[in-house]
Amino acid sequence: MKQWTIRFPKHLPVRTGFWTIISILVLINLSSGQQTRWIRVGMLHNWYMETGCEWEVGRRGLIRDQQDGLQWPAQFANQDNQAAKGLWIGARDYYDAVANTTYQYKVVQIGPRKSDYTNEIFPMEFKMIGRYDHPTVLVNGEVATDMDYDDIVDQAPVPDLKADRILITKIRTSMGIEMTRRVYAFSQQFHDDYHIVEYVFTNTGIIDDKGTQNPQTIKDMYVMWQFRYAICKEVGWYGSGVDYMPQSVTWGDNTVYDVFWEDPRTGNPMRGFFAWHGKHSKAVYNGENFDNIGGPNVSKDGRLSASQFVGVVVLHADKSPTDHSDDPNQPSNTWYIDSDAIYNQAG
Repeated sequence: MKQWTIRFPKHLPVRTGFWTIISILVLINLSSGQQTRWIRVGMLHNWYMETGCEWEVGRRGLIRDQQDGLQWPAQFANQDNQAAKGLWIGARDYYDAVANTTYQYKVVQIGPRKSDYTNEIFPMEFKMIGRYDHPTVLVNGEVATDMDYDDIVDQAPVPDLKADRILITKIRTSMGIEMTRRVYAFSQQFHDDYHIVEYVFTNTGIIDDKGTQNPQTIKDMYVMWQFRYAICKEVGWYGSGVDYMPQSVTWGDNTVYDVFWEDPRTGNPMRGFFAWHGKHSKAVYNGENFDNIGGPNVSKDGRLSASQFVGVVVLHADKSPTDHSDDPNQPSNTWYIDSDAIYNQAG
């Protein structure tokens, strides 16, 4: 078996905010009822799905969860910045044993709006380990914290663990590619506003949860991540109830993405993107347009209610299954994808 690894943090601190890539394309040659779980240590809280990707309203299926997750700073209410995510795996000249057909292109999709548990992806493992358990909070002898339900560690604490929490997800796909995702989270005050996410893709040839084999070389494999952010729930219709911004901010209509990359001329050592709450043409108060950068609460004291910056930085991407050195040309593309386009409607 051959495998390829990519690591990047979901978020890194940027002054008033934190970091989370519009899309990544990686080129490599390789010879239900869904469960969700929270990571709630530190100042950044997020929920994760057993599918390995968190799609739109995937946690509860409720419209009011349009902005759900990536809460920062999480000790305050309605600080959600996540709207939808997608993860697609594609390859060329793939022989599908179920259809008895060789497809010129085959794609397995998870999100941004749903996924196929019957034919495409097969969750195999979903567990969380921790350096310690959460504190027990009792009031008059009764449990008085939701951490008993939202911070569940599946085995005895491991004191020398690399992170305070590690969430492990493993899935099989109908393409014979097995994906393992590990999310690392920290509670230390200078490292509690980002999550490090590691992906390992292995060509096992197993195409379902029963262990059916369809071994072959995977040709020209691409992995695409899609991130749609809506900053921030507090200014939206399903947040604090103030809703002084137009409804479309709840799905990220005005979100602006800035892409950056390694550049020896400037000394920039990073590659990734960050997103922020941009201007909206229909931001109106008392009949007049106002400057909505940062989401000022114009109906009250003008406090910035959408000051977060959210983004992704790529830490490492293997050059190939046999060359594990970092490939500075990954991601190969960070172009935008229209969230309302036809190819995003079903997936």
